[in-house]
Amino acid sequence: MKPFAIAKILSLGLFSFTFNAFSSEIVQIPNNSVNQKILDNLGLDYSCMGSTEKHLNFHLDDRAKKILDSQKFSKTSVFKNTKIINKNVEEQFNQFSKKGNDLGIYHTHEELVIELEATAKKYPNLTELKVVGTTAEGRDIHAIVLSNKSSKQDKKSFLVTGTHHAREWISTEVPLASIQELLSSYNSDKEATTILDSSTLVYVPMLNVDGAIYSRTKEKMWRKNRRTKYIKSPGVDNNRNYAYEWGGAGASALAWSSTYRGPEAMSEVENKVIGQLQDQYNFVTAISFHSYSELILWPWGYTDKMKSKDHKIFEKYGKKMGTIMGGYKPIQASGLYPASGVFDDYLYGQHNVLTYTIELGRQFVPRPSEVPKITNNGSKLLRYMFTEARSPFEAIQQTSSYQIARSLENIVRSLTINSEITTYTNQLQELQSFSKNEIESVMKELDMSPLTRIQINRLLKKQELFNSLQENQ
Repeated sequence: MKPFAIAKILSLGLFSFTFNAFSSEIVQIPNNSVNQKILDNLGLDYSCMGSTEKHLNFHLDDRAKKILDSQKFSKTSVFKNTKIINKNVEEQFNQFSKKGNDLGIYHTHEELVIELEATAKKYPNLTELKVVGTTAEGRDIHAIVLSNKSSKQDKKSFLVTGTHHAREWISTEVPLASIQELLSSYNSDKEATTILDSSTLVYVPMLNVDGAIYSRTKEKMWRKNRRTKYIKSPGVDNNRNYAYEWGGAGASALAWSSTYRGPEAMSEVENKVIGQLQDQYNFVTAISFHSYSELILWPWGYTDKMKSKDHKIFEKYGKKMGTIMGGYKPIQASGLYPASGVFDDYLYGQHNVLTYTIELGRQFVPRPSEVPKITNNGSKLLRYMFTEARSPFEAIQQTSSYQIARSLENIVRSLTINSEITTYTNQLQELQSFSKNEIESVMKELDMSPLTRIQINRLLKKQELFNSLQENQ
């Protein structure tokens, strides 16, 4: 949506509430493509805030108020049917801010490193502690690898990450709890022993170290990393910087935005760490913990035009994980809102890894009394995936329906990049070996949007005409 279009919407006076100049609020609006584009273009923060298919929740902080004020409205006037659902979002952090460096049940970075070092020392045959990167501010990013070094079995590799986003403190706690639970159960618990004997488990409990420290010590609602080089405002959103559909929907080009995508794909050390680990370990499954919303999310994130060709597999594991977590909702990520350059799409789309994002709890920093249940269920979830998702795509039958779905998926991706027919000629030619009814049936199964169906059918007709002209020459 172009700036003049936003200005026109603003001029209609559609907002229906007055904001408090001194509060940091979560505001709820209807979830639709128009509102998503307005938030994206204004650079407002609406990611991971309890949004649903019906509602978008966005952060109305001082920066957002200044943006809206710059449109020369003392009362914000962008959306219909708004309501404030949290009058002071930073209150959840306040119980910890009074304790200096003591965050209670939540780990500081220093405490995290101490725990990882102690764990590696205690279990030398089952662990390897590694520094896998150095942040923009010169801090180490740690990974700990769990596996029985004496086992000669053919091992499957799994990746578990926490703290892509600085303010999501709980996302570090689940990986840490899982590490301790598995190691302490080795030899005494058959399942834990089997997992560690037959797997390589790579945990990065705090990926965004600089941002995590900044959130814990200064600006509680900080989301991004703390890169300053070559950009006007600090920080890049690590979960918009991955090299799959980078720069598309839901990723801001504005450096001050909380969802700033970065100057180029994979520009950030944190993202490079994930790419390097994937190259080294060739993961079969990856889980990234975030907060909040009580959701199990999977690809695609970048497009809501269709489900992935492997949606049945994602749904199978996603539903089970939702049950393990006590009723989390399993859903394709773009079912909430499209977001490009994300972890799940990158590992699945580029490396064929079964990848999920788990949105923990009902706020960024759940109450201390809620944390044990979340970490316990999260550890069970990981056990389930380590046991059951070891070869998730091996059983796929290369049926005609699957081949059609793969071609359609590639065409939809090409449509988001380039409308030139030459970019997806091969996929169109592949589809021409199938009947119209077969293609339509798969489009329906993938829940393809009506407009996208029309686009592809038109492209197929153009390709048929092109082929017939070539044959007649």
